[in-house]
Amino acid sequence: MGETFAEAAPVAAAHSRRALYVGCLTFVFLTSAGAAHGGYFEGSWGWLTLVAAWAMLIALLLEPAAGISRSGLLFVGLLGAYTVWSLLSALWSVDPTASVLEGQRNLVYVAGAGALLIVARRARVAVVAGAWAAIVALAGYALLTRLVPDRFGVVDQIASYRLSEPIGYWNALSLLAAVGVLLGAAFAARAYALPVRIVGAMSVPPLAAAMYYTFSRGGWASLAIGVVVLVVVDPRRVQALWWLALLGVAAFVAVVVARWYSALSTNGAPLSAQTHAGHRTLLVLAVVSVLTGAGAFVWARVERNLPLDEPRVAHRATLAVGVVVVLAAIAFFAVEGAPWSVAHRAWHSFASAPPAEGSNLSGRLFHLSGSGRVAQWHVAWNDAKDHLIAGSGAGTWEHYWNLERPRTATVTNVHNLYLEALATLGVVGLVLLAAALLVPVANGLRRRHAPIAPFVLAAFTAYLAHAIVDWDWQLTGVTLPVLAAIAAVLLAGPAVEGPNVRPALYGVGALLAALAIWGIGSQTALSKIDSWSSAQHAADIQPWSTEPWQRLGELDIARSRFAEARRALEKATGKDSRNWELWFDLARASTGSAQTRALAQASRLNPRSPEVAQLRGTLSSLRSIGQKK
Repeated sequence: MGETFAEAAPVAAAHSRRALYVGCLTFVFLTSAGAAHGGYFEGSWGWLTLVAAWAMLIALLLEPAAGISRSGLLFVGLLGAYTVWSLLSALWSVDPTASVLEGQRNLVYVAGAGALLIVARRARVAVVAGAWAAIVALAGYALLTRLVPDRFGVVDQIASYRLSEPIGYWNALSLLAAVGVLLGAAFAARAYALPVRIVGAMSVPPLAAAMYYTFSRGGWASLAIGVVVLVVVDPRRVQALWWLALLGVAAFVAVVVARWYSALSTNGAPLSAQTHAGHRTLLVLAVVSVLTGAGAFVWARVERNLPLDEPRVAHRATLAVGVVVVLAAIAFFAVEGAPWSVAHRAWHSFASAPPAEGSNLSGRLFHLSGSGRVAQWHVAWNDAKDHLIAGSGAGTWEHYWNLERPRTATVTNVHNLYLEALATLGVVGLVLLAAALLVPVANGLRRRHAPIAPFVLAAFTAYLAHAIVDWDWQLTGVTLPVLAAIAAVLLAGPAVEGPNVRPALYGVGALLAALAIWGIGSQTALSKIDSWSSAQHAADIQPWSTEPWQRLGELDIARSRFAEARRALEKATGKDSRNWELWFDLARASTGSAQTRALAQASRLNPRSPEVAQLRGTLSSLRSIGQKK
């Protein structure tokens, strides 16, 4: 017996070290992705893909048993097919530059999912813990920018005092925090180690406070959808409900505390008032977190002696929840009117313009306006009808928005992942994307008896629901933590075996690394453009792209070298004559009839452009002054 223990102890220690390394590396990778402006800009994509590809290759080299599950292989394969289709769409795209860039973004998900699936096979919980810790770190930093503005304050005119840093978008930060709440609840309710359960519970109050300060309705709605899915699919729903009740109270108290000082929700409040209120709120939130941890400690001890998982108890609890839901629905509709009437009013409110907001942003949480999303969906649907099978090309929706938009708002991506996929990649792209996203859902339903699988499925469902009304897919720093959780839990299973599996995985990893290095080289060449020769070098690396010549043209305009700017911009318009920005820049660099033609073309491609209108007004004023002289 002593010999067996002596042999087992080093193995257990090795497993613990592996889990620690995997968890820490996952945390660093995902935190870095989120901190890089949410991984939205192309400068981060090559590095994220390269790190993930190297992680995949190193795991294959160090672990003789490393592999990928059958469902994981299907998921990555469908993601890969979606990525290849988005890259191929450059062949028929109205903007090949944007289509290739969109394909590069999708490569991050292929590489990230592949690496996480391989790494997580021997340390599943560690990967989920790393994702959860990364979310807590990102949301925690965001919370500090509000509560400690004298040291961490961030001024963002676009966000208008809605919490957004370091992700850069308030709605996405709210979704990320909602996913963190569900993962924290998973560790609080189902972790084996008591300290982990306590820390999981303690993370909920600050995450809820961060959600509140984003003033995002979508994050709370997604969290509610996730909770409903959890209660429906979890076989141990009684035990889950008790933990949800405890953590729900903690989250409610955290929101009440966050709402207490108006200076923390009022745009333009004096810094001294923000600092005074923030420091006190931080202290109270810390106390709430500690009390939540203490409650988790007590309940974790108590629930051991309660028959929460007995079928009789589960049946009665399910019946009681059902009765409460039905009574609540009856009371709601008795006050608000018939269901169809409520639905009609809700849609009318969503489709209407948002009401005028005061300086206090708390009111944003209590109206249903879609903030112009319906107009975006209308343009996307028109685009889809014109290019139903193959789409207009990945990343090109903005081109159609500029042509048809009813107002001057600049929008790059449809606030609906699925409509954008249909519009830009057609039915083929939407089917590939939907098939990929359904693999974790189907596998999660099959694996719902695993301890934290229902919570991870709930978090994934919250993400999928939020993607109906926002552009979370374009933020790799928001999507990657969700992929980490589902790769470790919902796509787990025995590795696919065969003599060609490992060589194929090596090949995919090497290909992804090569593409990542090419992407990094492309971005480096673009950043060094300062002359015709450097622009030509960047164009040789990416011959389809207009970016090298556009950057050189804009640089020459800034240097008042207008003849050189026209030369570069004419080369760019020769590659893509449907980019309004190129014609606008060409108008700025031209004079006379050439300027008039370029400006007219820019106006045709973007009729409501305030930039075009401003330039036209300036030129008109200058001509009037010249005539008077």
